[in-house]
Amino acid sequence: MVFALARVLKQLPQLQHVRAPVFILGTGRSGTTILGIVLSMHRDVGFLNEPKALWARLHPGEDLIGSYNRNPARYRLNSGDATPAVIRGAHRVFGGYARLGGAPRVVDKYPEMIFRTAFLRAIFPDARFLFLSRGGLATCGSIRHWSERLGTEVDGETHDWWGG
Repeated sequence: MVFALARVLKQLPQLQHVRAPVFILGTGRSGTTILGIVLSMHRDVGFLNEPKALWARLHPGEDLIGSYNRNPARYRLNSGDATPAVIRGAHRVFGGYARLGGAPRVVDKYPEMIFRTAFLRAIFPDARFLFLSRGGLATCGSIRHWSERLGTEVDGETHDWWGG
């Protein structure tokens, strides 16, 4: 459904101007999710919680884990990766999301985008960035706790906080 919506929105004229989208960036387990949830409580905010499928649809080299395509992917995307087609598609998708959700401001929480700020700035020159930093011991403790509670064993391999 996400892919179908993204495909439709990329083809339509831009439904709403995207004004200063906010990108929440930081390492995993640093508090990015809770910040996104708190911001999403405001009626003027449309919150995208790790919209990996949307970004994979917008840029073929974005999908690091291979969840949505098998194209070669890169952690770092720079301003040169923001082609006119990517820029147009991102504005249409974000604008459509804002219009359909009735929210003038879009907040995108996708921590991996910390490696792609030049790419994001080329797409949305007026973008705002919120960088979260958490102490290393607390972050590692959170990862350990998550893995102990939710990690699983599959064919002798531990599938925990960050993949398999």
